Amino acid sequence: MALVELERAGILKFVISQNVDCLHLRSGIPRQKLAELHGNSFRELCPSCGEEYVRDFEIETIGMKVTSRRCSNSDCGAKLRDTVLDWEDALPPKEMNLAEKHCRTADIVLCLGTSLQITPACNLPLKSIIGGGKIVIVNLQVIAGVMQLLDFRIPPYIRIDLVQLILRHVPKSKVKKESFTFGKNNVLQELMDVANKESQCGQHAIIERKVLPRSEITIDAIVTNLVKYNNAENTKPVEAIPIANTNGIKRCSASTKGTRTSRKRSKLA
Repeated sequence: MALVELERAGILKFVISQNVDCLHLRSGIPRQKLAELHGNSFRELCPSCGEEYVRDFEIETIGMKVTSRRCSNSDCGAKLRDTVLDWEDALPPKEMNLAEKHCRTADIVLCLGTSLQITPACNLPLKSIIGGGKIVIVNLQVIAGVMQLLDFRIPPYIRIDLVQLILRHVPKSKVKKESFTFGKNNVLQELMDVANKESQCGQHAIIERKVLPRSEITIDAIVTNLVKYNNAENTKPVEAIPIANTNGIKRCSASTKGTRTSRKRSKLA
């Protein structure tokens, strides 16, 4: 929804997606401002007149195969096809051309949640730099290595979850538990302070407990974090391990100029 608001404000000019889940269209991004490089599992295309149909159900095929429906245009009636690419299918020229055009003219390209490993999509942001633009990469996996080389500290990502537990029992013990409520903000701050100092840390504490005649209700705060990348144990350079390319996925390199792609999806029989 943040991208939708940027588009409505006139800041976001175009969206390039490698996802096939239709979430960008459903969120409100206009179709003419969206390039779905790997297709859309909810969209059908008429190969004759070019009409598109966005369904409320997932199309039953992939690989741009013929589906069971026909174009509803009275002067067409051709059989529709799905739009999701299968392994080694070429990227749709219409989507790719628009993506390249906007990357060349963009002032800034935001790379959100992508590993920039699948060609040729991973090479698109470079076209912005050639045109004098800038790139902003938002991905902890990609940024971690860069920040380590620059000797910049990445604060750990700290997650907070509140869990309510209801225990029903028949009181047998004479030990009576008392109800209490602690200051939520104080408890969370103490847990976060510990999580900020230690890597791979998990902390929890009870914020509230309500004791009833035959049950006990507690609210627990659970605070966890990820590995901090500036720790001594994480400063050792990671050696690249060659992996046999048996599934057709292409890795990005500076000299790669591929015109075909593969999707991260199991091959169907």
